[in-house]
Amino acid sequence: MNAYRRFMTMAILMGSVLIMSGPAFATSATGTEVTFFGNNQVQFVPIPADLGDLSHSYAYTWGIDFELPQGQYVDFASITFTDIRNWQNEPNTLFVNLLDSAAYGVSTVVDSPAAGNFFGSAAGAQELFQYSDADASTFETFTYTFNAGQLAALNSALADANFGIGFDPDCHYYNNGIKMDITTKVVPEPISCLLFVVGSGVFGAAAARRRRAA
Repeated sequence: MNAYRRFMTMAILMGSVLIMSGPAFATSATGTEVTFFGNNQVQFVPIPADLGDLSHSYAYTWGIDFELPQGQYVDFASITFTDIRNWQNEPNTLFVNLLDSAAYGVSTVVDSPAAGNFFGSAAGAQELFQYSDADASTFETFTYTFNAGQLAALNSALADANFGIGFDPDCHYYNNGIKMDITTKVVPEPISCLLFVVGSGVFGAAAARRRRAA
């Protein structure tokens, strides 16, 4: 009898643990996978990597925490969609935006597909580009490269080690993964730059004198 009671007690306790831990298995992990390469290259991949195939019923915010190495700045940035395609043959737009701040990880908000860019009037948001695809039968890998003004905005956002990318699909855009790549450079020191300019002038003048003497 005592053995039976011990068995039932253990069963109840184990059942309680399973019930309490159940929701943890049902919750989707979100965040960012960060990979560091040589030559100051860094790659960010959202979790999940395909952002749930970018349903047209939602706007997506991907918040990234990243602290630039001291004395460096971003001199190149791009966003790549692997095997992206429209869900049907009609002209639809995917709006992609730079956010100067965003909560870490991936979050969604319900959005009407016909409402235009969800982030268009948001404070601290800047539209990077619009992607459009009217052929549902063709997959393509598409890469967008930031222009100089967008790089400046990204560096400004990174002043507090956080920025975001906002996606608003006006159609369901299937894809096999999204990534963002950046490269960084050391900020030129004013004295070093001045010495370089002065040195270049001195050597140039000396070369000119040699040519005249010859």
